[in-house]
Amino acid sequence: SSSPPAPRPSSTRLARARPRPRTSHHSTAMAAASGQSLMTQQANQVFKTLLQTPASNGKQVIVTNNPAYTTPNPLDALAEVTYEEAAALLKSNQLGVQKFFEEKDCADIGKILVEQGVSGHSLHMLSISNIEQDLGPLNLGQQLAMKHLLSKLRFVAKTQQRRDEIWSADEYYEVVESHPVEGCCLCPQWIKQLFAAPPQVQRVKLPAEKYGLTEAVLRIVRSGWVDGHSSQARHKTYTPNFGCGSLCGYSEDPDPQYRVQTDNIDLSCVEDVDSFAYSAQQKAVRPSCTDVCCGYEALTVMQPAEVVVTYVERGGDEEVTRKTLNLKVDPSTVEDVAQKIIAARDEAQSGDHGDFCFSGFASGFASPRSVHGLASPTAKSPRP
Repeated sequence: SSSPPAPRPSSTRLARARPRPRTSHHSTAMAAASGQSLMTQQANQVFKTLLQTPASNGKQVIVTNNPAYTTPNPLDALAEVTYEEAAALLKSNQLGVQKFFEEKDCADIGKILVEQGVSGHSLHMLSISNIEQDLGPLNLGQQLAMKHLLSKLRFVAKTQQRRDEIWSADEYYEVVESHPVEGCCLCPQWIKQLFAAPPQVQRVKLPAEKYGLTEAVLRIVRSGWVDGHSSQARHKTYTPNFGCGSLCGYSEDPDPQYRVQTDNIDLSCVEDVDSFAYSAQQKAVRPSCTDVCCGYEALTVMQPAEVVVTYVERGGDEEVTRKTLNLKVDPSTVEDVAQKIIAARDEAQSGDHGDFCFSGFASGFASPRSVHGLASPTAKSPRP
């Protein structure tokens, strides 16, 4: 018998899965790096184009090579006023304003200001619209020069507001008054001196604090011992002469060194102002038998009144710290002082002086040596 035929292979073939392309992080990084390098090359090319010497067919114009093209005109002098000139102009009347602009060879501007009734005290209150609309036939160059001058006048006015004091006083200490109390016996004066208390040891004290209030800040000047001593008053020290004080006496040592620091509190950061005063207090005295017989001194103490100012102090990273300041003042003026601080605080927080705060103009004042007219050639550079 014949064997059965072998089975034929099936025509259907199993499709092989194609491998997915793998994304290489290295290739992505290379592409990003190539993109950055291309941008860097383009930036370098632009930079070289700006700095390279122009082609022979181009024309480069540098006008500062000729001194005739850099000589300032009278309008440029208004942009180069010194701090001293601006401060003096703000204190002048209409005649002073006219004289200032005449010395700057801008007499027509001064004439228009005087005709409009503008004096130096109100010159910094001009607005941009006043310059463009109310000052009459000023051309564009004169308007720009006046705007430049106005910005500096406003800076000086703001500086003076922080410096001119509305109120100032020294720290008020407690007042001790003595009242004699007669004894029951008639004692001679020499007997009273015999039983008198020994004199107190001499003490050295720090200077009293000084307070000052302006339209912008509350200023406190206080002192402290350099060696870190916490007490405001300390005993004087003495050194024996030649090592033997009982025979050769003592020499008084120099007073300890202290430092003075000034704390300026911005009134826009003040939150609350409170005040309180104390009544007079009679100091309790336990008279001895000698005091009852010969008499003694009764003491009445009047403590200083206090104005408590609560304010916010801002540090780095938007850190806010709330602090309090105690001002020791005369009890008869405590309410007046508190009201002055509150009024100045409300004025500073109302934003009325915000237009005067122009950052960057302090360095914009010209040196007195670089201007003509009213500046003194020996004056020092301003320090607002």
